[in-house]
Amino acid sequence: METKDRFPVIAEEHRDAFLASVSTLLADLPVPYAIVGSVALLVERPDVLDTLPPDVDLVVSREHLKALVTWALERDGTVTSWKNEITDAEQLGDLSGRFYLRIVLSETRVDVTYELPRDIAPATVIRSATNVGGLSIARIEDVAALMKARSSKKDLARLKRLLPRGRTS
Repeated sequence: METKDRFPVIAEEHRDAFLASVSTLLADLPVPYAIVGSVALLVERPDVLDTLPPDVDLVVSREHLKALVTWALERDGTVTSWKNEITDAEQLGDLSGRFYLRIVLSETRVDVTYELPRDIAPATVIRSATNVGGLSIARIEDVAALMKARSSKKDLARLKRLLPRGRTS
């Protein structure tokens, strides 16, 4: 892996192969979604990443969760909500305050967020996403807003690389 300005550069062939595997995984996903997190950065700004993403982060509207869970279970996926396994879409019940579901499909972890900070609506993030190689990728502004809201140490470090100097939002 080369380095550029102190940060590793992910080889284009590794990036392309990873994105092709994500595209294959999500090809028949029956609900509107937007990819956020490190996969969106890999597409839009790979220079801010140190390695290939360990997972895929999706934003999905709450009203599409049952269809998403059914889709995952039909593909022998594992679905959990805070380590509680969901074996039937009818088990979802009230997920308020739980924020995300975790799906594991073919050894790929997919974290599905359906609750976002108040000033960011899932439907808006999904609607403004663009299709890149068959994947619905969130706008970089939405990705940055979600990273800022989460404020993990890793997100804040990536934001420093992502945003122009002197800009904090």
